[in-house]
Amino acid sequence: MNVMIKSAADSLRRLRDYSALPGRARAAHRRDTRLGLGADPGIDPSVRAALAWLARAQDCSASNDGGVSRHYSLISGWGTSYPETTGYIIPTVLDADAEFGMDLRTRGKRMLDWLVSIQFPAGGFQGGMIHQTPKVPVTFNTGQILLGLAAGVKTFGDEYRPAMRAAADWLARTQDDDGAWRKFATPFANRGDKAYETHVSWGLFEAARIDPLTGVANRRQLSEDLEASMRCAEGALTALQPDGRLPGKLDSTWQPAAESVCLTGSVQIAHSWLLLYQLTGDRRMRDAGYAANGYVRRTVALDGDENTRGGVRGSFPVSGGYGTYEYLNWAAKFFIDSNLLERAVRAG
Repeated sequence: MNVMIKSAADSLRRLRDYSALPGRARAAHRRDTRLGLGADPGIDPSVRAALAWLARAQDCSASNDGGVSRHYSLISGWGTSYPETTGYIIPTVLDADAEFGMDLRTRGKRMLDWLVSIQFPAGGFQGGMIHQTPKVPVTFNTGQILLGLAAGVKTFGDEYRPAMRAAADWLARTQDDDGAWRKFATPFANRGDKAYETHVSWGLFEAARIDPLTGVANRRQLSEDLEASMRCAEGALTALQPDGRLPGKLDSTWQPAAESVCLTGSVQIAHSWLLLYQLTGDRRMRDAGYAANGYVRRTVALDGDENTRGGVRGSFPVSGGYGTYEYLNWAAKFFIDSNLLERAVRAG
């Protein structure tokens, strides 16, 4: 009986919370849950729309500083700029400029200039959105921004080399002897070692590729084990549904642990599957990448409200547990990357 009472209370609370939402949020929830997925608009139209949404996210950032707004919320509107994700959006927009235009080169430079302006003297960058406190250097965020600085040096030359070197050298100095980074964790997450810190290595590799004088070329680096990557990819493959739906959470046996789909995670995993296909020739990886990308494309609108047109929800339905009622800038970035890789794979 107590369980039944609790369940009824939870349902009533959810109903009240839903009733308190702005009309645009309720309408989006109804659309997602009643109408489901739309038609697949294809790779090029959806990529162009996502790039246009990122441009609008830069223009509409609540902090109006040249960075890219973290999100557009159906509840509260545009957020302030997010240094971490602005950093790795830069390579995406610079790479897309030659084909898609849209003044993306100029936009990428504005992002770079903003990031250089907020870099700490020692070389690190803050965690969180630009308005959040405390403003302290954070390993992970610095590593993601380093990707953008390296792309800036590659595209524009020496103008961004000092900032790139400073960020890379700071990461090298603060790395522990066993290869982990523990000293400058984000204040916006629970403490403890996190596997995703290995993604910092990517930024260091890109910096060393462009400029061996950064001092990181001889540091201990973490390398991907292809066999382990395939085991993980194959496990995720068992959870993929025929229409490309991948549950937003999986348990230790690869069974669904969430009813909604994390669209960012879907395109990130799709990108990984496609990379593994390129490395191994395993067509299961290719077909899974195609399916997952196709599912996410079917959630992207090419018309309607300019604040959501071309954007990628945190979750589908939009009321799901990741980026709830939000369109996320990093979701759009990884969507673009994964779809352009799919196009390249299809082209052979």
